Amino acid sequence: MRHTITWVEIALLVFILLAIGILHFSRVTPADKAEIQLEAGLEQLYYLQATHFRRHGTYFHPDDDAYRDYLPWVELYRWEARVEAEGFRVVVHADLDDDGASGSWGIDSAAPIVRRIIAD
Repeated sequence: MRHTITWVEIALLVFILLAIGILHFSRVTPADKAEIQLEAGLEQLYYLQATHFRRHGTYFHPDDDAYRDYLPWVELYRWEARVEAEGFRVVVHADLDDDGASGSWGIDSAAPIVRRIIAD
């Protein structure tokens, strides 16, 4: 009987620790959410650029009116874009956690991988 109670106590402690861990690590802060959305937007830009390049043989500038409806998030941030025949590079500057210091994220024509240049 005592052996069974010990196993029940251990199982209960494990369950409690799992619940605490899930509650603690499943929280997404507003800054984390904004960063996820920014990175998703940059990846979307990469795939739009890749599709445009396959169809037309050139890259488009994010200011192009034909693509502004697909990139509404661009207007929320400061950004720089360099678009040339051989590739593109877009860097976005934003203060996602409202601490006064801006971070920078970038993507280029090499791969759909968003790079955090300067942490926010």
